[in-house]
Amino acid sequence: MASSATPPATSAVPAAADPTIAALRAALCDETTPLPVRFRALFSLKHLAKQASEAIAGEPENNNNNNNNTATAQAAIDAIAAAFASPSALLKHELAYCLGQTGNVGAAGPALRRVLADVHEDTMCRHEAAEALGALGAAADLDLLRAFRDRADEAALARGLAADPSALFRHEVAFVFGQLAHPASIPALTAALSNPDEASMVRHEAAEALGSLGDEAGVEATLRRFLHDKERVVRESIVVALDMAEYEQGGETEYALIPEVSPAAPAVA
Repeated sequence: MASSATPPATSAVPAAADPTIAALRAALCDETTPLPVRFRALFSLKHLAKQASEAIAGEPENNNNNNNNTATAQAAIDAIAAAFASPSALLKHELAYCLGQTGNVGAAGPALRRVLADVHEDTMCRHEAAEALGALGAAADLDLLRAFRDRADEAALARGLAADPSALFRHEVAFVFGQLAHPASIPALTAALSNPDEASMVRHEAAEALGSLGDEAGVEATLRRFLHDKERVVRESIVVALDMAEYEQGGETEYALIPEVSPAAPAVA
């Protein structure tokens, strides 16, 4: 379900933006860009935001390096948040997850709070926004999270998933399997993906977990069976998972997008 009150961020690139971040933002926010490329741009932006946010903590306030890192972190996080305008629930779910991984609640918190508060947003995205706020760990967000947990009309968030409270847990199990990337998890992940009655958020996570095992025999063939699944979030997850599998097989050092950026013109004295 597309949001009718998504964050007011815009995909337009600020004029003074870092050229690398600007290129990544453009790729991430362009609906005509293939989804795997957008995901690689997203993870590149997450890396830049996290790296800059961690550097801020090690620098004295008002230090030039600190100011530069603050600007970089904010620009990268703003670029991620701008993509919440997308109709893809899968992409928005990953945006929320990545914002939670930046460790920068000051820059990432506002977008996550808006997604959580948007009752028209896809439940999967709101769930991930809530988890991301929890990961960022700001005490000020506890009251907000409790408020949504306790609202009588928030069935989906209060119970994890309205129809099946255990689906949220299975989603997390699939995520952990993906992080472990152990071949022993392949049968369970395949079973979850293959079950058309399983919650779409579980099947999505199972697909991406299988993508992290893409160099194992038979995994790619299994994923390809679901390229035309009736659930959009599953279809999109398969496309991303196949790209992840290609990354695993190809020996690339990072699952990221390295944009081609024209060198800046030399300064004129």
